[in-house]
Amino acid sequence: MSYTISKPVKLFSFYYKKQKNGEDIFIFNKKLFPIFCRRLNYLYSSVNLSKGIENYIKKQNFLFVPCHWDILTFIKKNVGLSLQHITDHSDVVCYFEFLKDLMLIPFGETFKYTSVAMMYNEIVFIEKVKDTTEPINIKKVKNDFMEKRFKDFCTNKCDENNYEKRSNISFRKQQYITQTREFQGSKSKIKVMFTGEANLIDPTSNSKDNNFMDIRVATEHLLHILSGNEIYNTWSKAYINGNNWIAVGVTKKDLLKHIKFINVSNLESNFPFTVSEIMDFVGQSFESIINACKKYPTKYITIQQCSNSLRVVSEETIKEINFPRPTSDFIQAFPKYSNK
Repeated sequence: MSYTISKPVKLFSFYYKKQKNGEDIFIFNKKLFPIFCRRLNYLYSSVNLSKGIENYIKKQNFLFVPCHWDILTFIKKNVGLSLQHITDHSDVVCYFEFLKDLMLIPFGETFKYTSVAMMYNEIVFIEKVKDTTEPINIKKVKNDFMEKRFKDFCTNKCDENNYEKRSNISFRKQQYITQTREFQGSKSKIKVMFTGEANLIDPTSNSKDNNFMDIRVATEHLLHILSGNEIYNTWSKAYINGNNWIAVGVTKKDLLKHIKFINVSNLESNFPFTVSEIMDFVGQSFESIINACKKYPTKYITIQQCSNSLRVVSEETIKEINFPRPTSDFIQAFPKYSNK
């Protein structure tokens, strides 16, 4: 297809925390975006990115991910807009992880989890199924933790206007961003709203919506994140957010040794597919999911392994599947259309 690939557009940024009593706290504030500091005067070798990992794993804060139903309800209570306005008239609402993993399917990857798609007031919501029997991947948790520590290291001595002023950003806090992006279907464009953890703002960028840079941690050498299929994961994670640069913390025995910068577009030169072909696939995949939900507007659709493995789930089966459903507060805030 011949068209211009759109860039993501920011909608909301917020800080999220799960209280000990189970209550969710949302604080919406653009100033919560972490800003990368290029004037780092630290001795890299003194920074241990794994420090505190034991307590982090013990508390298991990484298991708490903000629910779309709660996010949208909170926005409604504080802003008062309709569901269509809050989602910027999106056709689909999903998480960043689903969108990123969908981009990896052309490279031979498959979903490592099951998702459930449902239609609510003409919007398709895609939720991840929670597998309580799946063991915690300690290696992944440690890598995520070290990236949070690296992010904290890159932001705790600067802000947008004063590089020497201490920032209130901390890796112990969870900052999220909600964005929209358009994809081309066979007949029309499909707008997708997605939520994921906030990236770092690049202070050298003049763009309002695409001024982020990604953060990664590589063990020993950059090839850790640029070899084999990992290069596709590195690229998709940055590209889908509209990032032009990736700041990589290269470690040795968990100690930060170097900070390298990667231009995202430079990773695409040896791909077996063009970016347009990948984005076409994503658009067609969302189109298939939307069509299935429109055909069965009162049913739930499961997505397994790839976007083509769609299955209508019976009422009996769906009761046994653990995934975030529309809450009573959400339904009260956004009553379901009577004709749907």
